[in-house]
Amino acid sequence: MSTSLAEFTDGFFEEFGAVNVVEVASEALPSGNGYALFTGELMGMPLVILAHADVTTVPNEFRAQALITPVDDFEVMFASVQQSFVIDNMGAMNELNGVELAALLGTTGSDQQAAGATATPGADTATTPQDEAVLIDFILSDAEGSCDAVGWVVTAPDQAPVSEEAVNYLAACAGGGTFVARCGTFAGSGELGLDPGEGRMWVQCEIQALADSGPLTLTRDDFSLLDSAGMEYTLDSFALLAIPEIDSFPNEEMPIGATAEGTVAFSVPVNAPGPLVIQVNPEALAATGEGAGLLVIDGELQPIDVFGQ
Repeated sequence: MSTSLAEFTDGFFEEFGAVNVVEVASEALPSGNGYALFTGELMGMPLVILAHADVTTVPNEFRAQALITPVDDFEVMFASVQQSFVIDNMGAMNELNGVELAALLGTTGSDQQAAGATATPGADTATTPQDEAVLIDFILSDAEGSCDAVGWVVTAPDQAPVSEEAVNYLAACAGGGTFVARCGTFAGSGELGLDPGEGRMWVQCEIQALADSGPLTLTRDDFSLLDSAGMEYTLDSFALLAIPEIDSFPNEEMPIGATAEGTVAFSVPVNAPGPLVIQVNPEALAATGEGAGLLVIDGELQPIDVFGQ
């Protein structure tokens, strides 16, 4: 069991990219199966990784189960996994006790925020463990080494991509296009008397698009903003009026290899649950049946002026 578990965890951690990994506990169970409990970090977020090795199902083979969750979510998520996943007519990891494991982590009964939580964009409070769990889902679904439907918004000048590898990581690919975005908050225009209003913020994003696998037609309405509660925020025309200089996508179809940049802006409550996500839904998606592209805003947004606009 210990050899099987070590083989799995060594390979898993190498691919997953977690750092500062520490083994909290490991144990051989009466059935002959076993588990190992780890803490670690991924992109600055503290995680718990629970690995369970089932070596009794088929001779000379083993089956691995892994639960990855923010630290303070562990007990709740473990209970959910046991109730939601059935393996061989039994709940997943049925031999383990979530309360006892949480006690090893020091999180039993904790209602505190996860250590290292970051600020929700535009808000005064830190993200909840649920927000971090949503962010982790995006991280896990983002394929390495190629452009897929999940990308990451540039929120500071030093994050701008300078290599093809960086573009593949930051970009969302959807509908024959590759999309990269930089975003920040915008306070409004004193001259025009326009501002987002009490309790709200304007999020301004500059979208760079490349027609890389087919002709591409874009409008600002192809982009919306989502919060982690599923609320969708569409283009805010008053915000666009308040922005001194805006870029517009071309009125005609973009041929393969063409690039364009467009400005979009959204009105969002300052306490909207993060992470905020730009949904990219170009017209071409209707013909392909693909899902929308998603550009995730990870961390706190700065004023858009940080980009020198």
